[in-house]
Parts: sequence; C-alpha cells; structure tokens
Amino acid sequence: MSESRQSIIDKDDPKLVFACIAMGVLGFALFMGMPIAAEAMHSDLGYGDDLIGYMASAEYGGMFIASVIASVFISRVDRRLLAGLGICVAIICGVLSLFFHNFNTLLPLRLLSGIGSGLGYSVAVAVMAGTHDTAKNFTYFIIAQVVTNSIILYTFPYLTGEWGIDGIYSAYVLIFACGLLTLFWIPHTAEEVTGQKVTNTDEALHGLPIFLPLLCLVGIFGFYSMLGSYWTYVYLIGIDLGFEADLVDDVMAGLTLLSLVGSLVSTRFRKKIWSI
Repeated sequence: MSESRQSIIDKDDPKLVFACIAMGVLGFALFMGMPIAAEAMHSDLGYGDDLIGYMASAEYGGMFIASVIASVFISRVDRRLLAGLGICVAIICGVLSLFFHNFNTLLPLRLLSGIGSGLGYSVAVAVMAGTHDTAKNFTYFIIAQVVTNSIILYTFPYLTGEWGIDGIYSAYVLIFACGLLTLFWIPHTAEEVTGQKVTNTDEALHGLPIFLPLLCLVGIFGFYSMLGSYWTYVYLIGIDLGFEADLVDDVMAGLTLLSLVGSLVSTRFRKKIWSI
C-alpha cells in the first residue's frame, strides 16, 4: 500500500472533520435556539402555548423527517449535494419567515426549515461516523455543540429585544450561510473518507450483538424525546415562575456549559471505553 493511501486510511483529514463538526453544529441551531424563539413567538407574535408547541413540533418533526431521508439516500446520493440542498432550503425558508408571520403560513415554512437544517446535520453526522478516529471526532463535536448552544442562549435574547422573532430568523439565515462555507470540504462519497470502497456495511458490525446498536438508538431516542418535551418551554417556565429574563438567560447558558465536564471526561476515557 502506498504511503499516500496509508495516510488517507489511518489519519482523518482535519478539514473534513472541521466541516462535519461545523455543518452538524450549525444544522442543529434550530433546536438550540428554540427556548428563545418560543418566548419571542409568545411576546412578539402573540402565540399561545398551544401554537408554540405546534411550531416547535414542526421544526423538530422536520429534523426527524430529514434523518429518515438521509438514512435512505446517504449511500445513493452525492453527500455534498444532499447537505447543500438541505442548507439552501433552510436559508430560503428562513428568509421567507421574515415576511410571513401568519401561523398557517409560518408553520409549513418552519417544517421545511427543520427538514433543511436536519439534512445538513444528518449528513455531517453520517460522514463523521465513517472517519478513522470516530470517538475523538464525536467528542469534539459535542464540545462544539455545547459551546455553540451557550453562545446562542446568551446572544439570542439581545436579538429578540431589538428585532423580535425576526432577529432569530435572521440569525438562522446567517448561521446556515456560514455552513455553506464548509460545504466543499464535505466528501461526495464514503470512499473519500475511508480511502477504500465500502462494499458491505455489515462488516463494520461483525461480531457485535445486534441488540447493542439498537439499545443505543433507543437510548438516543428516549433522551431527545425527554429533552425536546421541556426544552421548548424551559425559558417560558422560568419567566412564569417570576424570575427575571436576564437571570433565566444566564442560568440556561451557564448550566449548558456544565455539559463540557462530561465531554472532557469522555475525551479522557474515550480510548478505554472504545476498546471494550
């Protein structure tokens, strides 16, 4: 095996890893900013709790639909094209959301925006799962996600204070546009990541009991179902309990940063856990 080919297989391209992390984090921005967006829908658009729930469900549901689409087409369609198409849809829907605030019009726009951002996120996660040092790369991904989430929780209230819900939708457009800057580092196929042709995905699971990956999927589904059920309303709950908005902002962002402790611990022990 040539030296160049060996380097492709044994070492991840830093630009590829960075692009996956950036695309994944930016594609997850809708979920991160939902508590602040929910408060803005309530104060700026006059939506009640039920309409806010429908709007959040549309965005979350869009991300779910995108994950299904990605799982079906990830091995059949150019991955860069799939992610780029999703991000472009999210940008277009974000721009349209600035002009249409009627619930019946805004709801499908947010659904499509969720699908678009979810495609970018799903493709980035799928590509990163095929990298050589998967555990390390996903640890970096979680750290970047936690830091970005805290930044969003700190900054979005200032945007809503100045421009209402349009401030958040404008920020989403800018965030997704930044994701396009890393698009050309996303590979077209799985072979560009591994350095070899992938012929049978079952080989990657050779000797692994089938219940283990299924158990992981059930755990992830349960975690995000629990998280999504309160994340939308957590900001409004704090306000309703009588806390000042600034205090709620600071506490949410600060507690989110505590997740870095778990991320750093996983970085320390990732090799031991990965070898089990």
